[in-house]
Amino acid sequence: MSKFRTNLNMLFFGEITWSGNLPWFYIPTWITITTPLLYIFLFFIGIFGITVTNKKTIFDEKLQDYLFLILFFGPIILVVVLNSVLYNGWRHLYFIYPSFIYLCVRGYCFILSMKLKILLNILRGIVIFSLSTTIYWMIKDHPYQYLYFNSLPKDWIRQFDVDYWGVAYKNSLQKIVDKSFAEKVSIFSNVYYDDKGNALGEFPGSNSTVWQRTPFESVLMLSKIDQEKLILHRTEECSDYIFLIIKSHKYSEYLKKNEFEIFDTVQSGGKSVYVIFKRKVPLEGGLLNVKINQPIVFSDPNTSCFLSKGWDNNHESWGIWSSTNQARILLPIPEGAMGMRMDIRGFVSPPMQEQVIEIAGPDIPLQKYKINKFDSNIIQIKLPFPASKNDVLRMDITLPNARSPKQLGLSEDTRLLGIGLKSITFF
Repeated sequence: MSKFRTNLNMLFFGEITWSGNLPWFYIPTWITITTPLLYIFLFFIGIFGITVTNKKTIFDEKLQDYLFLILFFGPIILVVVLNSVLYNGWRHLYFIYPSFIYLCVRGYCFILSMKLKILLNILRGIVIFSLSTTIYWMIKDHPYQYLYFNSLPKDWIRQFDVDYWGVAYKNSLQKIVDKSFAEKVSIFSNVYYDDKGNALGEFPGSNSTVWQRTPFESVLMLSKIDQEKLILHRTEECSDYIFLIIKSHKYSEYLKKNEFEIFDTVQSGGKSVYVIFKRKVPLEGGLLNVKINQPIVFSDPNTSCFLSKGWDNNHESWGIWSSTNQARILLPIPEGAMGMRMDIRGFVSPPMQEQVIEIAGPDIPLQKYKINKFDSNIIQIKLPFPASKNDVLRMDITLPNARSPKQLGLSEDTRLLGIGLKSITFF
């Protein structure tokens, strides 16, 4: 474990902590905050009881007590000394829990051996109360009882990793499928994958990210029919349901968006772990129902969901300008499409004589074009294979000649203009 390959960032006491360089108290902290307080109390009484009573006990009983002490403390000491790689709680050391329980029972028996009637009655009352509250908590929080934290950490939802596997997403996904009348619905999570396939999650006040599973893995727990109903590849602006971890900085943003409402919350211990926002007017079946020979007109502000990056924020009556040297388009492709036609404007005005356009993508080989007129520029791109259901076209557009009107002395406009996108039509 000290040599294990990893590079995971975790949330520990509200700070980003690397799994390969943990503080020595990482495991003791996790054990302390995720175990019922009565168990912790009896555990320390058990250790005390062993040191006091073992002077009078026979060798076999001493050996048994010391064996369980070693089985509990030995692995903890080893991972601290070896600076072992551990992540997302103390699950790598769950095998020491039976030894922990043995020491708790040892503490309980030590108190019983005192034979003080009042003390015994108090102890029995505390044990019954503790077990009853734990059972009630497990029933009340079902099926999320595995997210248990005791009362010691007051803001555990924001200070520690919670449900890093994303198991609790499953029930919310099922609710979406069951309650939606649309043929298809799209989901998005702020815990997402970057271009290299790395899972990322955002937290306020930090440029770092933490490892957290997305709802997309949990989709595999649904039936095949239900899986078919969910669209997973849309951008945030193009999605009907938004999954947020409660500590995401986007949570407060979505509370202010009039077009969204809270659809579901996943709670544990009275605290919200996840919140799912629902778009009040579903996109699927309307704008996003792209059809062959039906132009997508980019004067419509709703088409911003197709423009991943590098485009101006304002749609004009004819379309929208690119605003950087690098722009990206993400489009759902209608089934059976063999190619696409782009109607674009070119930012060409003396002394700018032409715009060079380089288009590429995962399924599109690099293609270069030059345009030297302002309007009515048509570019046709052939798709390498007929589109199938739920295919998404990604186009990365490079514009090396993009300039701002201010740079050319035309106006005070500082936008870096290259091309203007009027429409795209699949054929």
